[in-house]
Amino acid sequence: MSYFIFKGKDSREYGILESLPLDIRAERTTQIINMPAGTPIIYESKAFKAQTVNMTLGLRDNSPDNIREINSWLYGRGKLILSNEPDKYYDAVCNTAIQGTRMVKNLGKIPVNFTVMPYRYAIENEWQEMSISSTWVSYINNDCMCTLQPTIKIYGNGELNFTLKDKSSVTVRNVSEYCIIDVPTRRVYNKDGNIILNETVGNILNIELEPGTNTFYWKANTQKVEIKLNKRWL
Repeated sequence: MSYFIFKGKDSREYGILESLPLDIRAERTTQIINMPAGTPIIYESKAFKAQTVNMTLGLRDNSPDNIREINSWLYGRGKLILSNEPDKYYDAVCNTAIQGTRMVKNLGKIPVNFTVMPYRYAIENEWQEMSISSTWVSYINNDCMCTLQPTIKIYGNGELNFTLKDKSSVTVRNVSEYCIIDVPTRRVYNKDGNIILNETVGNILNIELEPGTNTFYWKANTQKVEIKLNKRWL
């Protein structure tokens, strides 16, 4: 049976989902520039657009109390999990109007429309330790087909520095025990959870893992490194 989970609540609590979308793929932002005298130029950016997912939920109970509960649930922003990929979620918003259809006395159906952000994200996202060689080099593999924005936890004291080959170099000063570089939220934290962007040199937004093998170079006082890949898919 098809179903969806939104903000931790399962659609099967209320009824039967008629079907799931067969395929969901975000649209890449593309611009066609017409030239007055010549062939048009195609510009493909690295950005992707949000998209709409339409579903229909058949209700077992169309009483006013149950409808009010559904209205409260299908509102706002949250994680959306579809039954065909239960290990992934979308960042979704459900703020459109809902107008259902009464079928018989106690049964009905409602259209459910979600606006979803371009990527699907892994539900399980655990820390893993990165192996550092004697020459202060680490290799991490990205087996997804798109770039990833990792979260990196670096243990050490003083000034910690690393370079992601072909991408960027980042230095965090005055570190005590460890610091966390969280690329998705564009933040750097100390061990107490305080934001220390004022102690950070370098553009952390450039720290993206390309598909395949990525090479890190560490400063010699680095004691240990852990990473969350934050896997995502288009």
